[in-house]
Order: sequence, then C-alpha cells, then structure tokens
Amino acid sequence: MATQRALVQYEKGGELTIETAFPVPKPRGDEVLIKVKSVGLNPGDAWIRNHGAFDIPLQYPLVVGSDLAGDVVEVGEGVTNFKPGDRVCVSLYLCNER
Repeated sequence: MATQRALVQYEKGGELTIETAFPVPKPRGDEVLIKVKSVGLNPGDAWIRNHGAFDIPLQYPLVVGSDLAGDVVEVGEGVTNFKPGDRVCVSLYLCNER
C-alpha cells in the first residue's frame, strides 16, 4: 500500500500528529485523489479541528488541510469532469473544475 507524509487528527478536538507513513486512500464513487503540491492551514482548519465541519460528517483519522493545490492522480468511477493529470485547487469554500 502506498503511503504519504500527512498532518493527521485522530479524534474531534484531538492533537495533530505528523505521520510519515500514512496510507494513501483509493478514490471511490465521486472522489478524486490529488497529489498535493501546496497546502494552506487557516483559521477554518482550527475551527474544524475543535468543532467539526459544519454539516459535513468527518471520518477519523482525518488528514488536515482544507485549502490545497496539486495534480489529479486517480478518479473514482463516478467522476466525469476530472482526469489524471488535471491541475486543481481546492478550498473549503470554493472548488474549481479545471
């Protein structure tokens, strides 16, 4: 199984841990796997760490960081608007489509 270095939270309100061999998930359904080139941590991430993500159910362990840029590596079977090699950015409030 492929691994990655990641900032991980294991429970709501829990401490953040830098993991050096955290498993890379396989995308399912409408998910996209992105090789992250840059990530920004901001006050929204602190809120999520302490209180959760509004109406979005979180699954722990959680890789922290909601604003990022990188390249699509793999897509789930339900994804039609992205393909491997696409450069993307993702934000807690905004996602771009190529």
